This record gives sequence, structure tokens and C-alpha cells, in this order.
Amino acid sequence: MERASRSVSSVKPSCGSLPSAKPSCGLDEVSPADASRHLAQCIVLDIVHITEQGIDPAGKIVVPVLVDKIWCAYMFDIQCTMIYVLDPAHSEYRYPVHMEIHKMLLQSLSNCLDCFFDGWSLQPINRWVIAYPKLGPNDWAQDDCWIVMFHYARNYNGAKLEDELNKANIPSIRHSLLRDILLMEDNDAVLPETLLKCLQN
Repeated sequence: MERASRSVSSVKPSCGSLPSAKPSCGLDEVSPADASRHLAQCIVLDIVHITEQGIDPAGKIVVPVLVDKIWCAYMFDIQCTMIYVLDPAHSEYRYPVHMEIHKMLLQSLSNCLDCFFDGWSLQPINRWVIAYPKLGPNDWAQDDCWIVMFHYARNYNGAKLEDELNKANIPSIRHSLLRDILLMEDNDAVLPETLLKCLQN
């Protein structure tokens, strides 16, 4: 894939401008279309960073989205033109909402990729297939849904979860996520020794 010659700073306003909102998560202050455009730009900036690191980006892109107070993951499989909606609160009543959100995300992501890259297109949009797999129970505690979403995104291979999830192992997964975040290679913060011992156990 050939990198576009234009720089990030020269992106057209239709892709580069973000919605104006009060300092917060932004979910209540912007329209769904603006929110999806904002998310898509964040994804593309991540792709630019990945490409600069020499990693092949033609794999899966995962977008976390808050849908009716439940965190879900939209997994875009670029090679197979598939979108997997990983929803901890999976139900037939939420499916129509996902259908609308995934179209906005896909179109916004496509528009932004056109701004950053030559020869990398998600068009035609209508060739993409959406899948809505049920990966586990849908009665998780609301405070645990973000953990479930992360676990789904990290372990779903397009057919099944490589590491099963149940309510009994939620605490260990929460601990694992915290450890992975705090012990990231680029984290220069000095952690208390007691915390380090806890995380390394």
C-alpha cells in the first residue's frame, strides 16, 4: 500500500474537523453522525501511527462505541470486508441500532482513509457484511460490560472466543487488563513497589 503524499495537517475539512462540544466524553453533546466522524478520524490516526511503525494495517480495526450505556466493539476485518459487532448486551432489540451505527462508522472511516492514503479504499460500502455473534450471556453487570467488551475484542477470532469468559473470571480479567496497561513498555511512570508486586503476581 502506498502512503499518500499529503500530510495529516492538510486533511480536507470534511474529514479533519471535529465537532465542538463541552469537555467530556462528548456522547451527549454531539449528533451520532458527528460522533461517528470523530471516532473514524481517531481510528485513522491510529492507522497512520501503526503504518509508521512498519506494521501491516490490513487486518482488524476495533472501534469501541457506547451504545445505550453499554460498551460494544465494532471489529472491521479489512481483508474479509466483514464487520463483527461484539455486544455484551446482545439482543434482537439492539440489532437495528447497530445496523445504523455501523453504516455511519464505515462511511466515515472510508472518507477519512481516502484523505490519508492512496490505493486503500473501503468502497463499495454495500459489499461489507455485518455479523452479530452472541458470545456469552447478556446479563452482565453494567460496570463489567467494558471489561467484557475488551475481552471480546482481544479474543474473538472471527469464529469464536479463543479464551472463554464467564462471571467467575471477570475479576482476573480486570486484574489482567490493569496489569497490561500499567506495565506497557512506554509507560514511564514510577509505580509504587507494592503495586508492582501485586501486578506481577
